[in-house]
Amino acid sequence: MLEIKVKRLSPTSRLPTKAYVDDLGWDVYADSNYALNTHSWIIQPRQTVVIQLGIAIELPQGWGALLRTRSSQGRASIHIFGGVFDNSFRGEWAASVHNAGDKAIIYERGEKVAQIVLVPQPESTVVEVAQLSETERQEKKFGSSGR
Repeated sequence: MLEIKVKRLSPTSRLPTKAYVDDLGWDVYADSNYALNTHSWIIQPRQTVVIQLGIAIELPQGWGALLRTRSSQGRASIHIFGGVFDNSFRGEWAASVHNAGDKAIIYERGEKVAQIVLVPQPESTVVEVAQLSETERQEKKFGSSGR
């Protein structure tokens, strides 16, 4: 079993959780920004706000993580931007939250903000080639497989 080491960076931060043992993602929670004395965030329509999670994480060797939108947020036009965490990063994690909807949304400290999805980090290298192998798709772009 993989062990994910988590350090709380504030007394109010919460450890990642799963609602069900078979869930793919670990829920992470909004935490206070003590420098700005912020305990809630109002995100206006088409605005992006960074919300601190109050935790630092040590991922298992050979693994990275993606911070992803929770299913319920996607239905509400809330999206998580960016969120690629390398194995070597030890700083505070934060979520870049975008409101694509028409109404302001509010996040309070302790509220679920995003989910962490672990991804394998295989050793790899880039090799320049003159030609790529042929496929059935070739250079067909978005929508090439139909709706």
